[in-house]
Amino acid sequence: MAKTKLDKLEQLLKQEFSPNDLKEIVGLSRRQIAEWDKKGILLSQKRKKTDTWSWRKFSGINIIHLGVLTELRQAGLPPDDLIQLAEWFKMIEKGFIEEIQKGIKNNKKIILNTNLKDRFILAVGNEKTHGLFFGHKKIIADSKIILRINISKIVEDIIKFIDK
Repeated sequence: MAKTKLDKLEQLLKQEFSPNDLKEIVGLSRRQIAEWDKKGILLSQKRKKTDTWSWRKFSGINIIHLGVLTELRQAGLPPDDLIQLAEWFKMIEKGFIEEIQKGIKNNKKIILNTNLKDRFILAVGNEKTHGLFFGHKKIIADSKIILRINISKIVEDIIKFIDK
């Protein structure tokens, strides 16, 4: 029986990934991983201890978050804002996974809308589900959305990677 996108997402969420996988999937080098870890941008990860090394293992949700953060960093979001955004992802993690599942099940796009300054809004289809506002909570008229990150595409690309 062929797996559905939802089945593949469930598989992704149960899998663990190495730093080498992370480089191939989202383009973060080991050096960048270490730098982001030092700055507090990386979400929690498992570590497998051996006699001399502590190997990082990333969950499927870590990979999705880092895919989004990498795109935002490439778009010019400063590291300090990435730290706040990573904290937001930690706070909404369960809801974030549920929104991705809902989007895939209903064949709707999951989009993160941002002005790259102080406003981040997660939307599934046309429904706004979660919002993060740095500083003022009031939506300012000149605070227009200038970037949309297609989280659905990031998830689909990760699923393609694990299907290899």
